[in-house]
Amino acid sequence: PDKDAAAFRVSPNSGLLEARLVNGPPNTITLQVFFTARSSMLYESTLVVEGMLGEKACTLRLRGQGSYDEKYMSPHQL
Repeated sequence: PDKDAAAFRVSPNSGLLEARLVNGPPNTITLQVFFTARSSMLYESTLVVEGMLGEKACTLRLRGQGSYDEKYMSPHQL
């Protein structure tokens, strides 16, 4: 449920991305999203990454479902 914000966690939870050099490749930073289900129900949340200079926000929809038998455990890392 949306009210259970503790199911999803992002690291780092804040920070700055350095400006891109002229004609250089875009700078990147890795965000890790952790999911800890409290039950077998479906969890959904929205992660919004905003810029400080009026850039368009990047919105990611997060979904996860837990189970007691690890039925929904993915063998792949994203």
